[in-house]
Amino acid sequence: MTVVTGNRRLAAAVRHRFEQRALTEGEEVWVTPDLLPWSTWVQRSWEEAVLSGALPVSRLLLTPQQELWLWRTIISDSAAAQQLRQLEGCARLAQEAWQLSQLWNLISEGAPFRYNDESAAFREWASRFRAQCKERGWRSVATLPAALSHCAMAGERRPPAGTFLTALPELAPLQQALLLPLRAQRVHAPCSVSIGR
Repeated sequence: MTVVTGNRRLAAAVRHRFEQRALTEGEEVWVTPDLLPWSTWVQRSWEEAVLSGALPVSRLLLTPQQELWLWRTIISDSAAAQQLRQLEGCARLAQEAWQLSQLWNLISEGAPFRYNDESAAFREWASRFRAQCKERGWRSVATLPAALSHCAMAGERRPPAGTFLTALPELAPLQQALLLPLRAQRVHAPCSVSIGR
């Protein structure tokens, strides 16, 4: 059984709850479910899809630190850099904004990114980030759910053996798009897991 949660903290809480229940029921030995935060499950699923040939191989899947370096480089080379006091903090925020924009299917060329100077700067940085990744064959972890969703919708990717459950507090559009084809393949998603106190 695989249980996918919203984050590492919830995965640990679900694991603890599962172990407490097994102990309460007097079990001495039990099979522990595969408990993964969403990001780890997505990365594992992408790796499995690449290994199976369902998705093309990228030259490099960027680590969060590599992504941050790229954001920092892009921002420091931009016209907006002159007005920034904390380049590192700005790069972290841009990285988070990129991740959220991918998860929520926000297109950085859209109207919300022409709202003010800050959103226009992010639009420029995101465009450069996307272009550099494409040019160098790099892939941002934030783009993995979209690739997996297309793969699952095409029927090229089968869910893992066993039951798949999700314990996600709120599903973003891209999470819904990824889980929809899996649900059609008899994968149980989503469900809530009460972790108690």
